[in-house]
Amino acid sequence: MSRRSSSSSSSSVVHIHHNDNNSSIEEKDDDGDDVDAANHEHRIVTNLMNAFRGVDTASADALNEKLPLPVFSIQESDVHYPKFLQRDCISSSVSSSSVMTNKDDDDDDSSNGVVVEKNKIQMEDEWNSPSMFHKELCDRIRQAKERVIIATLYIGSGTASNATKEREFLDVLEDASKRGISLNILMDAARGLRPIRIDGSDEKATSSCAESVYKRITRNTIQNSRRDTSIYLFNAIYPILSLVLPSPLDEVAGVFHMKVYIIDDCLILSGANLSEEYFTDRQDRFMTFVNGAGGLVDFYADLVKLFCKRSNQFSLYGQEKLIEPEVSLNEFVKSINNLFLKQTENHVKDVVAYVVPTIQLPNHMITNCRLRFQNCSEAQNNALSAAMIEKGGATSIRMATAYCNPTESYKSILRWVGAAGNLYILTAGGLSHGFAPKKGRDNGKGRAWIPDAFSNICYELNSSIKSGGMLYWERKDWTFHSKGLWFSAPCNDQKKDCISQCLYGTIIGSSNFNQRSENFDVESNTGIFFKPDVDASLSQLGQHQAETGIICYDFLTKDKVQTQLEVAQF
Repeated sequence: MSRRSSSSSSSSVVHIHHNDNNSSIEEKDDDGDDVDAANHEHRIVTNLMNAFRGVDTASADALNEKLPLPVFSIQESDVHYPKFLQRDCISSSVSSSSVMTNKDDDDDDSSNGVVVEKNKIQMEDEWNSPSMFHKELCDRIRQAKERVIIATLYIGSGTASNATKEREFLDVLEDASKRGISLNILMDAARGLRPIRIDGSDEKATSSCAESVYKRITRNTIQNSRRDTSIYLFNAIYPILSLVLPSPLDEVAGVFHMKVYIIDDCLILSGANLSEEYFTDRQDRFMTFVNGAGGLVDFYADLVKLFCKRSNQFSLYGQEKLIEPEVSLNEFVKSINNLFLKQTENHVKDVVAYVVPTIQLPNHMITNCRLRFQNCSEAQNNALSAAMIEKGGATSIRMATAYCNPTESYKSILRWVGAAGNLYILTAGGLSHGFAPKKGRDNGKGRAWIPDAFSNICYELNSSIKSGGMLYWERKDWTFHSKGLWFSAPCNDQKKDCISQCLYGTIIGSSNFNQRSENFDVESNTGIFFKPDVDASLSQLGQHQAETGIICYDFLTKDKVQTQLEVAQF
């Protein structure tokens, strides 16, 4: 299946030109001539990626002389996706169970020109499910031969009576440690040390996820000479605040929020943490890169190692203690700069996509030693701006966030995008909001007002979107935690699968595109930009993430989705 609705008269390729640290992408056809207007898709992808990377172009003059972000060339064999995606009807097969509809399960779902193949819904819904995320992680760790590297906000302790998938995940980590696999885990310090009650024990008996995970992965492995098992806790908040703010209030001031999972030469990028709800009923998104992905896997492994050097190593030998970080804050920021600005040479054949990693550090960490490249927020904002000034029609934008609370500067960009182009924003409805009170739990009773506060922000944004609108994701007994951006060809037909016609690029990672992500948390997003002339091969990856990875059905057929906001507006 081709991602393009029409073929060009001549083949066109995207060339990467390296010029010291100022790498850029230029487009030329087979004869070396500039690409004309008929091949504008190449120009769009080029401009989007260069803006995201921070390449100094005429349309990006506010980059403050920062150097470009690294880029990795990806082949089809570098990406893992299920075989059932390799078919022509990918855009027609969507999961009706993932949205709130006004239809009964037995109703005909073929209205509005969308043909839903019932036998394939289950497969795609399963692939997209939290249980498949859990299975992907566990299966790959069971088969690990050399290393497992985990960077996440936290890992579930497995102490709750119903945390069966948490315990299974800890089992595979423990087994990997027993087999002598190098196992390094990086978590947020405040969240990792937050006291948690142990089910079935005395009410005063508490643990922490750091303690629980450490005990599981180190037991019965002391005599293993190959054991390289460590837990690191990264403190993201301003030092004085960590001393005066009690837990869990200290997490409001900032957390380590990256989600990077590496098993040997495989990299799983996601927005999901590693606890029971993310394995069962908390909708998120993940993408798996394999075979080293042109150096991308080792790049992220090196990045996590740098964070470990700036973290406290957790230990329980004798008594609980935190070993001081190896490097100072300035040394840490300098090492981050060196990693991102290091020349990347991964010339490969049959390139299907270009991958650009980014990072975001809390403001207080970069006051003395600044990043010399664009952070996550700057990269996404520049890409959005580039999409809107494209000749021949603005790019259609799809955005998803679990917590819609953008900064004022980001609101301005979204208003501009919503007024000039085609913008849909998908966020959690009150029923599936992460801060909504949860049945059978005590910790949500005092925060029922929070989803309403987010709704007020949604209404404000919605009023400024001329073409598109805000959408709620709701599913009974589930919560919504997905985030991402999608850039696709302009499309005015809401009933047509615009994204599968031509998906220019997507952003996946940990950022929710909000106040916290931009100012207080440690984040990492990755931009993926697709070659327009790739036929069936990589288009599956982009479509998989657009259609099943985030329930994009909500974006494209609003009349089939029942939400409070839509009922009020439409």
